[in-house]
Amino acid sequence: MSGDAVPTISQVRSWQPTALVTAGRAIVTAGDGLADRMAKVDRAVDQTALDWEGDAATTASMRAVSELLSSSQTRRAAVSIGETLTTQGSGIDGHRSALLNAVTMIQAGYPNLTIADDGTVTAPALTGTQATDPVTVVMQQKLVNVATDFTTTLKEYLNSIATALNALKFAAALGLTDLEQHGGPGGAVSGSGGLSGDRGAKLGNQISAAVADGRPIPDEVLDQVKDDFKAAGIPPEQLDAYLRGEEATIPASTKAYLQNFMNAAGADGFTQTSEQLRAQGPAGQQAAASMANSAMILSNEKVGTGRDVNGKLVNPGGYDQLPTSMQELVSTRISAGGAPDGNASGAPGAAIDGASPAYVEQQARFIDALSQAESGNEPGTKISTELYRQGAHMAWLEQNNSQVSDGSVPGLDGAVGDAVELAARNPEATTAFLTGEGSPEILGAGYDPKTAVLPLLTYESEDPKSPAIAPMTDWIADNAKSGELPDAELAGKSAHGLSQIISATDTKNGINNYELLLAGTGEGQTGGMTAGTSQEVAKALAPYVGKMADMDDGLSGTQGFGPITPVESIRVFSVLSGDELSSATINGAALAESQRMDSAFIADKNTENGQYATRLEWLTNQGIAVDHDQQVGANQKEAADKTTRLNQAYTAGQIMLGGLGPGQAAIAAVAEPGKSFLTVDPESVSPHAPLKTDGGTYDAPNFGSANDRGYRMIQAMASNGALDFDSLPPEFKNGDRMKTYSEYMSDTPGGYDNSKEIGSVLVNASAMDQRDIDRYLALANNGESDELGLAVRPPSSDQEARISDVLATNESGRSEHNRWVRT
Repeated sequence: MSGDAVPTISQVRSWQPTALVTAGRAIVTAGDGLADRMAKVDRAVDQTALDWEGDAATTASMRAVSELLSSSQTRRAAVSIGETLTTQGSGIDGHRSALLNAVTMIQAGYPNLTIADDGTVTAPALTGTQATDPVTVVMQQKLVNVATDFTTTLKEYLNSIATALNALKFAAALGLTDLEQHGGPGGAVSGSGGLSGDRGAKLGNQISAAVADGRPIPDEVLDQVKDDFKAAGIPPEQLDAYLRGEEATIPASTKAYLQNFMNAAGADGFTQTSEQLRAQGPAGQQAAASMANSAMILSNEKVGTGRDVNGKLVNPGGYDQLPTSMQELVSTRISAGGAPDGNASGAPGAAIDGASPAYVEQQARFIDALSQAESGNEPGTKISTELYRQGAHMAWLEQNNSQVSDGSVPGLDGAVGDAVELAARNPEATTAFLTGEGSPEILGAGYDPKTAVLPLLTYESEDPKSPAIAPMTDWIADNAKSGELPDAELAGKSAHGLSQIISATDTKNGINNYELLLAGTGEGQTGGMTAGTSQEVAKALAPYVGKMADMDDGLSGTQGFGPITPVESIRVFSVLSGDELSSATINGAALAESQRMDSAFIADKNTENGQYATRLEWLTNQGIAVDHDQQVGANQKEAADKTTRLNQAYTAGQIMLGGLGPGQAAIAAVAEPGKSFLTVDPESVSPHAPLKTDGGTYDAPNFGSANDRGYRMIQAMASNGALDFDSLPPEFKNGDRMKTYSEYMSDTPGGYDNSKEIGSVLVNASAMDQRDIDRYLALANNGESDELGLAVRPPSSDQEARISDVLATNESGRSEHNRWVRT
């Protein structure tokens, strides 16, 4: 945060304010070793998100403190900072505990209230006829009042914490004023002289000599590393641009120092220095982080040493700015055993081919050292794509290569996750990795995402709740509808790339991705993905369900998602329907979007919206059916129940229409099956009665029918005031509310055609032409479903064939019926 910004709940949850108290007391009372103590402050404050000019600026400012504390002229500033940390740290800890206790209480007692990260608490919205039911409306208002009270409480806690942080900032700034006169963050002066290329080479050579001799790096050398790297960062005035991923500059002398240091120390020296520093405690850990930050800076094409007369960066960074030994460790992918993205038969210089466990461990250790780079330090695009490819390659090795898949390489699982996390900091690299769209300088010749990315989709992390791909996919949904065109464009392209990888049947290495991902590899997995991976992919693709029905960008509200065929879309839906949460996420999003088309038609009068409505319903039904048939056919112990999946999807869709995100809606739908969307126990009417959200039962024959959609349009107009409730026929009413569609149908005499009744009300209320309404409803009710079905229908001569068998063939993709029909 900066200025007087108020922190968020998630920020406060991650803080450790007691570390501020401990460090503050130590600074005041300790006579020796104050530099190490201040490093603890540095890390504690960084964790507490107290960043004057951004996270990296805070780190740089605190480094100035630790650099000069041994001088008597800085003692006063140290005491001032220490006392402030003790006082304000205690206050922050108290406010933090109160805040988190309140959040826990709300979540336990009111599970259907939504707590935003800024402390705003909201109740679930009423939809359709719920808004006209008197009991429901009263209970809803009481819940809204409770939510308002909770909002006031949480925001008061957050504001109190912000006040304490600002007091801490002010007092610390007073102490830093003196310290910064002696060489501030990113300045060209360290405790023992200015940075230069010669200085970096000399220090690096001392490190490489120790490594070559097989001995530890001397403490005095490590001390100089800690000293020098306090001054080797981005200058303060450039930090904001750097942290936003924009162009920035560093002094030429700093870059010369870093390059010469890295070249002389080499990859092994860098790794050993990092490991030894981290073993020393907080001050060493900070130095290891600063070294890794510097590697990110050198690799970043957006960081140069100045600008020419036209404003263009001079001497920009890049992957080639790192020493060859580092590039080899990141980019060597030993192809023994058929690795899909392999590029070497063995380790560089090795006499024997194969994936040597010792070399793979060397690579894992180096990636671990790089991963110490602090949040906000972005690697360049080229090194990021190489890190992605190495992470995917290591995932493949662990799954398929007997030389390293038996646990013989310590830290291999961590290296997979670390490589992906580092690479995911660069959105341009993520898009290139998932799509294959990038210059040869970035991706090299012959790169194929359909083969290179697959190992990450099938990889099972040691922690199943933290799949390795999460950093790669999390940002997609966040930026899908952000309104920021460059970010939305990259997110859309990345999502489309994922869809093409999942649906591929004809990769260059002969693997049928779709068949592998659908088939399943064991209990707790969906297709070839773990449940956690499937859920991450579903959340990333949920904003694009409209695009997977060939919707235009304007109607879908997204950018960048390229063309996709009906067969490819069904392949994606069927793979993601294997796990109940990922199924509820993707299929719930599709059914919600299908229903949204009804209100969109009322608003824009575009009859073509109807074809998207029916396509989305068709994709849901077909995707769930394909997965169900596949699992039953494969004799899985727990084949997905098709009815349950459809009910969960419908439930999730209703909750999404109420305003919750796909991931949250899916969790609620799976946890609360079979209940009405908003229910209250009449026997426990009170302001504190929790409401339950759920969507009810999916009625396949009626969902999406002309009557169903027409009635829903009438409900929507009644809810938003476009239609006078009193003008509705008595058959539509239950007291002072509209009947649900199910109620209306159950009260209709058998054999009675109610389409004219619904149609008449709809025409009069909407003032639209009957022919336009009929066309929309005809498209939405069936549209091109019959035509689309031909693309996936097994041949009539093969009684044993399943739809999944057809979808898994290359021929289905080439079928003349595999097209969206424009009517």
